[in-house]
Amino acid sequence: MASLGFSDAQSNFSQDYRTLCSQQDSFAQSNSLNTQVIRVADANLAQAFTECVSSQTFIAYLEPTDTKQFQIIASYKPTGEGNTDVVQSLRYNHAQVTCDNPPHEIGPQGTIINCSRNDEATAVQLALNTTQGSEGFRIPAYVPPPPPPPFQLPVGTIIAFGGTEAQAQAQTANGWWICDGRVVSDLGSPWNGQHTPQLSQGSFLRGAANAGGTGGAVSQQIPSQTISSRSNGFDQHDTFWGDPRTNVCGASGFCTGAAVTSQGTWNAATVPTLPPYYEVIYPIRVP
Repeated sequence: MASLGFSDAQSNFSQDYRTLCSQQDSFAQSNSLNTQVIRVADANLAQAFTECVSSQTFIAYLEPTDTKQFQIIASYKPTGEGNTDVVQSLRYNHAQVTCDNPPHEIGPQGTIINCSRNDEATAVQLALNTTQGSEGFRIPAYVPPPPPPPFQLPVGTIIAFGGTEAQAQAQTANGWWICDGRVVSDLGSPWNGQHTPQLSQGSFLRGAANAGGTGGAVSQQIPSQTISSRSNGFDQHDTFWGDPRTNVCGASGFCTGAAVTSQGTWNAATVPTLPPYYEVIYPIRVP
């Protein structure tokens, strides 16, 4: 008879298999509850487990469903007389664990006993007693994995802050310094002794391959310009004879080669280039 526990690390599976296949009436205790159990083992270990189970007369092992629920899976493969193994008892602390009533007998088709513990943080023990012997199982207390470290924006990140200057200033203690050209005073920061970007005087942020470049203007000045036009005259005696708006020559109309000119001045102008905006405070993360 042999039984198998479950482990959360693949490095423990190999030892579990060796214990199962080489030491009868033994149990390889697991070190934590994990819902993947055998399924996370690699192909070679999974095959070894299958072969090991098929070679045993009686096999019983635990498989968790989640951190509270688990199953006792058992089967009996007789080698001589008697086709079943009689279950004598399934022992456990009823204040900690609830299980289905075990079958009276276990045969080649196997059986599954569904169980659950009331508190996942409490380790529990069970014992399956049959005419082939007794098997003990222990489920360790479930210890949830530690939470992932909080996400932190990288140093040098600039964000848009919609609060007041006093509220933004209060964030200095959390490593956010206002981008108004002030000198950073933080010995633990790579920005210590450097000026924050000057973004408090109406500057916009613009994407670039490297940070730090500046440029642009709020308006564009167009200078004063003098504009002239000229058109050469032509000889059209019949159509334009005597037109007082042209440079005429004689009573018969235009003189060939006469010119009409005009001239004007375009006054200087300042053209705004500022789009609609909403003002925010730009702090930068420095620690």
